[in-house]
Amino acid sequence: MDVPLPHDLLSSNHVFPGIYQIKAIGGSDKDFEARVLETIRAEIEPEASIEVAVKTTPGGRHISLTLDVMVQTPAQVIAIYGRIQKIEGLRFLL
Repeated sequence: MDVPLPHDLLSSNHVFPGIYQIKAIGGSDKDFEARVLETIRAEIEPEASIEVAVKTTPGGRHISLTLDVMVQTPAQVIAIYGRIQKIEGLRFLL
């Protein structure tokens, strides 16, 4: 059985160019959100939109970022995930 490549899975389940949703959960330090946004901006076109929704856990230790990002290609999505995975303080990435 052949396992589909990530590029093929993305292409078969999403429309490109288009909005792609990413969820990143990390420590609630002040710059986690800024670091995630900076990382994404490094991979997308300067005028591309990013909508962000932020939720903080009841205890305040973590924040959840839901990011709707305008992306052009599956390769761009893969690159964004690769960069976000390297961010210090990241707990989960969906």
